[in-house]
Amino acid sequence: MQKDRASNAPPVVLIDASDDAGRGPFATALRDPGGTVHAAYGVHFLPTTVLVDARGKVVKFLPGARDLAAVDESLKTVGL
Repeated sequence: MQKDRASNAPPVVLIDASDDAGRGPFATALRDPGGTVHAAYGVHFLPTTVLVDARGKVVKFLPGARDLAAVDESLKTVGL
């Protein structure tokens, strides 16, 4: 997904609660095995996608598993 987005599109970052971050189509994957980032964004179950704008404001929560097309469509609907 990241490589298919326009060069001016915001970055997509995966915050992974497991110890095996880095899998999948994302350009950046960060580990959060202690759940600190998840707690800061109010994520209570996994998987959850949180869309955050350039100012750091949460603009949409997508609880549950999502395919890349659904995430990309949600990015478009919130202007990201």
